Amino acid sequence: MRILIISILIIANAASCGKQKVIGDKLIGEWVLKSEYMDPGDGSGKYSDVAGGSTKTVTFKQDSTFENKDLSNFDYQHYSINSDSTLTFKSNNNVDIQMRYRISGDLLTINPPCREGCGYRFQKLK
Repeated sequence: MRILIISILIIANAASCGKQKVIGDKLIGEWVLKSEYMDPGDGSGKYSDVAGGSTKTVTFKQDSTFENKDLSNFDYQHYSINSDSTLTFKSNNNVDIQMRYRISGDLLTINPPCREGCGYRFQKLK
């Protein structure tokens, strides 16, 4: 019985590590901001395209470092993947903040914690 339980735990751990690697592989790279979500607090918010060609980018690196170019209020140095729907970012003053995210094809949506709804939608650069 003990061997069966240990075997199940090993298989479950290996499966979750593999899933994290796949998510990490999809996340790694440079992403350009395409649209932002703003809600006035009444649930009527929507994503609006960034006017003109956006130069705002974020980069997720293999070593868990994070770079931001021109995106205000997104001053983080490191990230970690918690699950297939949450990331933890570490700010420059060592404060951790969790954010929801979703990857769909070449689109990455990140939803920081906001009083009213807010979010960023990025497209992966090739």
